[in-house]
Amino acid sequence: MKIRIFLTIAAVMATVSVFSQVTDKKDQMLDGPGMVKQVPDRKPPIVYTISEIEEIWGKLPLAVPADYRIPHPRNMAFKKPNIINYALAFCLAYPCDLTKELLRRMNHEIDDMNGYVLSLDHAFIRGVMSTELTPAIQFTYWDLDNNERLFAVAFTGYEEGPGTTADNHVINIGDVQFYKTVIGSDIMTPIEKPFTFDEKELKKYTINLPYKNKDITLVAGYKDRKDVILKYDGKGHFKVKK
Repeated sequence: MKIRIFLTIAAVMATVSVFSQVTDKKDQMLDGPGMVKQVPDRKPPIVYTISEIEEIWGKLPLAVPADYRIPHPRNMAFKKPNIINYALAFCLAYPCDLTKELLRRMNHEIDDMNGYVLSLDHAFIRGVMSTELTPAIQFTYWDLDNNERLFAVAFTGYEEGPGTTADNHVINIGDVQFYKTVIGSDIMTPIEKPFTFDEKELKKYTINLPYKNKDITLVAGYKDRKDVILKYDGKGHFKVKK
């Protein structure tokens, strides 16, 4: 079922207002559990590369749009943020070619996007760019106790690097970032990955966030490897299923 999302000026201004409250604190950067330090004024580029996003996404909080309602008859009664609100928070904070195209698809400014999935019932969004390197993005969340949620953003695929050699011409962007938020809060706080897995090894897998279940699947990219299931424990953590 198509879900039309109209980003009105009021909604965008509300989002910008909330986001400015985050950055005006002043541009707070998280530095360890519960720690916040001041960082110099930064002027983010108009468009990031995905690699640039992954360098900072674990240190900066996200501002959740204040309006949880979207103009679709089925969803007008929503009083809690949904996956669209969380995806908007990330895409507005980190404009890149991929997130900009996803926003256009969500707003029906373009008719199609490769691999596009949006499911409110399963709290899942995915979009893939139709380029040779097929960078992709996924969003989902898990409900926790104490009115909290665990939100995840995953990139998969590749992007062009800054160099011309085989080592840096193409960059593997496969990675995942987690955030915690209280339902109704306007802030999502980045946290460390709630599972133990070697970072270099993680790059050798394609990260699939859950669509119908709660577990994360690491899809092997080599014949001598098997897929890895990160089993959700129901409390915001994952363990490798043996």
